[in-house]
Amino acid sequence: MRVRYLQRKDLSKIEPLVANHKFNDYRNHRIFSKEQRVNYVLGEISDSIDNGDYVFIAKDKDNILGLASLINLPWDTKHFGFRMAKIGHLIANESYSKSFKIKNILLSYILQVCKKEAINHISCRIETDDFSSNHCLEQKGFMIMDTLVTYLFIIHKHDIPNFKSLHRIRLFKKEDLRGLITIAKNRFSNTHFHIDPHIPKGKTDLLYAKWIRNCCKRKLADEVFVAEKRNKPVGFFTYKLDNKLLEFTEVMALGRGIAAVLPEAKGGYVNLLIEALKKVKSELKVDLCIFDTQIWNYPVIKIWQKFKMDFVCSKYTFHKWIDNKVI
Repeated sequence: MRVRYLQRKDLSKIEPLVANHKFNDYRNHRIFSKEQRVNYVLGEISDSIDNGDYVFIAKDKDNILGLASLINLPWDTKHFGFRMAKIGHLIANESYSKSFKIKNILLSYILQVCKKEAINHISCRIETDDFSSNHCLEQKGFMIMDTLVTYLFIIHKHDIPNFKSLHRIRLFKKEDLRGLITIAKNRFSNTHFHIDPHIPKGKTDLLYAKWIRNCCKRKLADEVFVAEKRNKPVGFFTYKLDNKLLEFTEVMALGRGIAAVLPEAKGGYVNLLIEALKKVKSELKVDLCIFDTQIWNYPVIKIWQKFKMDFVCSKYTFHKWIDNKVI
């Protein structure tokens, strides 16, 4: 079995591999057809090639048996001060033992590239029932840092519940920025970055401060909602339209945002979520809203369940530190 870089001219050759891959990110999102799901993955891989990232295929003679991608993370690299990347895809469709072997070869090749290119830190997210990938990553020294769960609010299916309003919810104003940054610094304390012993905690706190700052500048969000109590911001909620998903599938999704409320702002998240969904339903041509959180975030999950959202996915977050001397 040989590992080679995937060339743009050979994109069509991986379509059967992608089409038969069970662990597609949108396999449980009933709104997507199989063709749309496949188009999304092929579009991601095509973009990776265009962006100068690494896409590898495992071949046995002329048969493509597996694929893996290694995506550069320039923003993370600049922020944390060492080179970071993520595994975007890890695909093999054989039996468990054969898939494990294929993925083991691909991961070994990825680690060699990381050593050659001085990449210090790799992350990836893998569905919890993709056992061959999870076991292979563990064997290679990757460690689980958190587990994400994904819920959907489908616009034509779900209604917005009528809960009591405990806070004034409004759109962001410039004078809110300092307060929102303070909230972001103090309300994200148990993320996969915090748990990783190789990542400085101070840098992690600043990451979320930068995130909300960039949301307020509309770089990482299309809208920012603020919960206010006694004329003071006590929480925020952001969302962003997924234009890449629209391009590849013709489905408009919203989500992948960031939200936080102060401990004294009881009910603030519910009020923020309701106002955001009202705006989405009344003003935007959106098909669904996608929400992620850590599996231990029971208060938020209970709220989503009260909204009757659909649970569609769970993923492990893996990290691996590479010292570029010994792998």
